[in-house]
Amino acid sequence: MARVQHPNLAMILAAEQWRDRPLLVVEYLEGGTLADRLTRLAYLSPEALAGWEPDPSFDLWSAAVVLYEAIAGVSPFAAPAPDRVVENILSDRVADIRGVRADCPESVALFFHDALALSADLRNRCQRLRAELSARVN
Repeated sequence: MARVQHPNLAMILAAEQWRDRPLLVVEYLEGGTLADRLTRLAYLSPEALAGWEPDPSFDLWSAAVVLYEAIAGVSPFAAPAPDRVVENILSDRVADIRGVRADCPESVALFFHDALALSADLRNRCQRLRAELSARVN
């Protein structure tokens, strides 16, 4: 097994089977479980919070929250209490990333506006940024 060591990665100690299911044994890291981290309220789309059946727009929402945090250093829905996080998500008021990163291009700010919109239909408009980025890269 390849060994990659990094403070933010749990080392995989073994790959096993339990009750006919694959299982990874990983080192213990302080700070809560992976499930705690993955199900944080700020990463759940409005539809996920409402209990809807999962669909691809949920993934776009979560990826956009992670990307926003990586660029801005803060969550777009930061609040001191879980109920306030939910309120921020459902209010359809996403903090403009340029408020914390003035150097952020307008096209990126518009991506977050669309990708974190309350309306799943509006989230689908993010394809615009993908086309713009592809054009710039090529």
